[in-house]
Amino acid sequence: SDAAGATQLSDTCALSATSSGWVVSPSSPATRCATDQASNTIIALRPQGDTSSGLSVDGKDSTGAAATAVVFNGYGQISNGSPVSCVKLSNPADSNTRRLNIAIFPGGQVRMCDPGVGDTNDPRYCVIQGGITCN
Repeated sequence: SDAAGATQLSDTCALSATSSGWVVSPSSPATRCATDQASNTIIALRPQGDTSSGLSVDGKDSTGAAATAVVFNGYGQISNGSPVSCVKLSNPADSNTRRLNIAIFPGGQVRMCDPGVGDTNDPRYCVIQGGITCN
């Protein structure tokens, strides 16, 4: 399909901790993806199927449980309970693909990290805070 058709969403969308699609929006887009897209309230999006074949996006909270959203307040701090603190990006179908994770800190800092790095002194090491890792 063409690029314009690939980014068309429906209002049947739902929050998911594991998907190859994602949405950045000032409010929850669940059951409102097409409506929010039409009214230009979605900041960025990549629908499922519009990304690399085999891409896996996996959201976890600081305990390792599945998480679907992170909300920032006006100060840039995380304001929701059990927020996504680690986003794991991988392609299980391709063992040659380099895995990268995104660590989200409670104060609002966001870092990309490499789960293949085991040295805790290496700046690419995946740590969130207090020894909690994003691996």
